[in-house]
Amino acid sequence: MFNKAVADFVSAKLQGARIIVSEASTASSHQAAAAVGSNVARIGKSVVFVSAERTAVVLISAAKRVSRKKLCEAAGDARLKVAGPETVVERTGYVVGGVSPLVVPDGVDLYVDSELFELDGVWVSAGSPNSVVELTAVQLKELFGGRSFDLGEDAAR
Repeated sequence: MFNKAVADFVSAKLQGARIIVSEASTASSHQAAAAVGSNVARIGKSVVFVSAERTAVVLISAAKRVSRKKLCEAAGDARLKVAGPETVVERTGYVVGGVSPLVVPDGVDLYVDSELFELDGVWVSAGSPNSVVELTAVQLKELFGGRSFDLGEDAAR
């Protein structure tokens, strides 16, 4: 199953893109990579951070970690912390492993790690823990170019 709002967005804004619904879970980066036959670096994971006042979704390559320090500087909020599963649902409407960067609720800030623009394309969640959609490099820049920041750090930290 996939999210209707995301499906409508893909249909309207991403010419030629199609949502892949997998019988297997795509909730983790490794599961998503296996489902689409890609490497983990081309999986765009969405990580949710929250403070009392703010909700931020960070889209970053699954081969990287989000630098909390860099995110806090970009957002202007030093209190941002990774959200727990219940908070993710409350603040975004998505479950963990299914947060789509394509359609986020009003009041949710989206930040995209600039390294994603160096890839040939990225697979992102289509709004459920078993659906993904591939974004080309051109689509990435068109959709998220104005929201990109250096937010990553090496995963092997």
